Amino acid sequence: MSTTKIKKQIDFIVPPKLNGEAIVQPTAPVVVADTTARKLLATYDPDGPYRGMRVRETDTSNIYILDGSDVTDDANWTPDHIETFDSIVMPNGTRAEVDAKNAGTDPQAVGEPAVITDEDVLQFRRGDGTLFALAAAGGGGGLEGNSFVAVYGGGADAVANGTALKAAYAAAKALTPNGSALSATNRACVLVFPGDYALVAAGDYVANLTLDAQYVDLIGVGSSASNIIRGDGQLITQTANDVLIQGVTLKSEGIDYYDAGRPTQLAAYYPDSDLPLAKLVDVVMMNNSVTYPTRAGIEYSGTYTDCVCSGDYALGGGDVSTAIFSGKAVRCVCGDKAFGGGTDGTFSGEARNCVGGNSSFGGDTFSGKAYNCTSGASSFGGTVLTAAGEVYDCFAGSDSFGMWFAGKAHRCIGGVACFGSWSGNSGTCVDCTASTNSFGTNWYSDGAGAQLSATARLLRCTAPAFPTPAAGGKRTLCIETTTSTVITD
Repeated sequence: MSTTKIKKQIDFIVPPKLNGEAIVQPTAPVVVADTTARKLLATYDPDGPYRGMRVRETDTSNIYILDGSDVTDDANWTPDHIETFDSIVMPNGTRAEVDAKNAGTDPQAVGEPAVITDEDVLQFRRGDGTLFALAAAGGGGGLEGNSFVAVYGGGADAVANGTALKAAYAAAKALTPNGSALSATNRACVLVFPGDYALVAAGDYVANLTLDAQYVDLIGVGSSASNIIRGDGQLITQTANDVLIQGVTLKSEGIDYYDAGRPTQLAAYYPDSDLPLAKLVDVVMMNNSVTYPTRAGIEYSGTYTDCVCSGDYALGGGDVSTAIFSGKAVRCVCGDKAFGGGTDGTFSGEARNCVGGNSSFGGDTFSGKAYNCTSGASSFGGTVLTAAGEVYDCFAGSDSFGMWFAGKAHRCIGGVACFGSWSGNSGTCVDCTASTNSFGTNWYSDGAGAQLSATARLLRCTAPAFPTPAAGGKRTLCIETTTSTVITD
């Protein structure tokens, strides 16, 4: 018989113990003794006994298994090796039965996949011996693996779902992904499927769910709007540093307790302390009349992307000096006194395409970087925008960009009393616009020092009027709207 040797891997035909061996494929159908043409699907080990599979052209419902080395001898195709081929049927068996087949004590038939069906679980064995499991949620099981636990929101009510969520988190903490301990590069997670999860705390001021395990993430499946986690008091408390929360809505339903702008006020998201490795992605944090979306009055140095906070004092806001935002925010939307906002808040981080309300992005001090951000009054340094502060393509209301301005601003727009309205302007402003009493013009009667200092540089800026700079200060191509004058020093 003339054949051509071709090396292939045919997973749906080749038994696992034969994967990777050379395969011989004939160039044409082979006619055996009974004169019925059979097409050779595969043969193995051409230097030893041939083992192969054939399909009769007149009998396409069966596969014929070859034992022996003579493919033309019809006697080698024994009745014991004929299997139906009209469909592929997963074998039903317990874990022990399938393990026995894989161990060789009860060999599986050729091409039979390893499947386990005990305990309402359908498990598939991969080539490396690990298992992937699929089960019906109604049976108490679900998607399972060694790196995640899934919770489905299909319980009798929202409280039952919340209880299941807590149990899933406890189970995820015990996982050993890929057979190794949890680490920054070997993580576990809880997959939260769409549903309403009501968490019940042990007491009024006790956390509903505490994320206290490093490298165990909480990840919603689908839209955050469909994965609702809610409850009274401290809804989600986080004590572990390296944790990702993604794709969920945290809804604080609150209790009658109020401590405005301070760390003790209850919140939907309640970090125990500053957590620089914390990551929140597509998380909606909702407050009610007596809670905040996030804990107020502490430092936030993590990374926050596509987050929405429905109330005030979010992401480092607060009326205390410990209210600091030093992390990174991207496409986040918050209310008043956010991103290090509030009367004593500091912004020293980075924000891109974010929105805040009044007194946000450093209600007191701005020393970070902001790109294409929008806020209300008294923002981007309600008191001072330091020499380290940089703002690009940002918009704010009155009393913003520092009563003392010492940093850099490019293509920014402010209202009344912006860019140094009290203590002066010693920084650089390019293509910026503001209303009256801005760019170093004295706004308050006791602000005698307001002016453009010797280091001030204004290029193509627009305002109703500009003060005369100190020696060395420069106004270049600036438009004074009250006199329709272009000024260059």
